[in-house]
Amino acid sequence: MHAAVELFHQRVLGVDFKHRLGVRSLLTGLLEHARELRDVGRSVDRFGHAMSPLQPGEIDQGQFDRILDVLAVDKTGTLTQGRPAVNAIVPLQPISEAEVLRVAASIEQGSEHPLARAIRKAAAERGVKPAAIEAFAARPGNGVCAVQAGSALLLGSPRFLAEHGISIDAASVERLARDGQTVVALARAGEPLGLIGLADQPRPEAAEVVRTLRSMGYHVSMLTGDDGTTAGAMAQRLGIDEVKAEVMPPDKAAAILEYRKEGPVGMVGDGINDAPALAQADVGIAVYRGTDVAIEAAE
Repeated sequence: MHAAVELFHQRVLGVDFKHRLGVRSLLTGLLEHARELRDVGRSVDRFGHAMSPLQPGEIDQGQFDRILDVLAVDKTGTLTQGRPAVNAIVPLQPISEAEVLRVAASIEQGSEHPLARAIRKAAAERGVKPAAIEAFAARPGNGVCAVQAGSALLLGSPRFLAEHGISIDAASVERLARDGQTVVALARAGEPLGLIGLADQPRPEAAEVVRTLRSMGYHVSMLTGDDGTTAGAMAQRLGIDEVKAEVMPPDKAAAILEYRKEGPVGMVGDGINDAPALAQADVGIAVYRGTDVAIEAAE
């Protein structure tokens, strides 16, 4: 391993930035460590051999490489606030918005996924009471299956429903996605029932941090399970270089390996869901929860 990368692993990896630095913002903490990472790179040569101390004018900085070429960043909860809220409900059958929300909230009663919590919260705020579910099975990164009153229910991405032979009106999905909303589709008994658009606002400092990282020479890439339209809208809003959309948690590790073919890569994400990707990166940076997983991955 590159000596400076190893040093960075020892000093930083797996540490919750908010507590380590006492800063208000997670992303501000990331920015501070990105600066530190750059400075560490200036104290080693291209082969990772320590060169200290460096005196001004002694060394041609052109002979040094940055430790990282790419910073791959998870979207939800890292670039965004991680608090999605229901923003739109679109019935696809002659039923009310409340009925679409009732069925969705019924399916999501036992889930702790951020989108599930948002759906339950919207139902509670509107006085919509969930009904009992007879069976439930999660398909991580895709959606959930359930049975209610003998009818099979599906809730998840439009792609997830399409895989089950259920066609969703593409124009309706596109309208929601263009606004940067994550689109959740609902089906009952093999028929599309409705769409729910959920919006997760970016962290107030996210765009500024991305701009600064880019000015420091980092190529910033966003990894997300959202579809291309939704992801593209958020990336444009934040000024991000590149987007890899519809990347499920197990597939993020493969994306990191592809980046590593071109040079050193850092991965910033949830230490739980993104643990495989953190393990594949040259530098894995776990945010908020799951920092122990990142430390274990480094070892």
